Amino acid sequence: MPPVVYYDCPRCLTKGHVDQNDIIRLKREGIWIPGPCAYCAGNGQVTSPILNNVNPDDVNLVSGMTEEERNAYINNPIASSENTAITQSIDAPASTSSNGSSNLLIGLGMIVLGLIITGVSYSSASSGSGGGHYVITTGLFVVGVIRIFKGLIG
Repeated sequence: MPPVVYYDCPRCLTKGHVDQNDIIRLKREGIWIPGPCAYCAGNGQVTSPILNNVNPDDVNLVSGMTEEERNAYINNPIASSENTAITQSIDAPASTSSNGSSNLLIGLGMIVLGLIITGVSYSSASSGSGGGHYVITTGLFVVGVIRIFKGLIG
């Protein structure tokens, strides 16, 4: 049996963890966050099966996998990704990114809705003779701003 040959991990560059520079180099900004390297399982070295079968920037090889799931993915990445519901990025759940995006969009939507309701009610109140009452949708504005900040902060 030939000896096992180890190579430097092309994802974390032998550090055992993915940092912001790796994320930028692999063009995974907004998808990954710094953390343990799933490509080398945190040891900085990989063998030829993973180098031959899985790209270093593959988002389906994640740090939360069991050893069995990881080995199955390395040996057959296409079948494994089709048969499992892996939707998270390498070092954090995908919900981090999608929740940030959805919070941002919901917050913007709430502010726009608040502006529309306030504008329509003001227009209606000011069009009659003698004035009238109108609604300022403070709640939509406040919650919208909070959701936007949550979306930006992550």
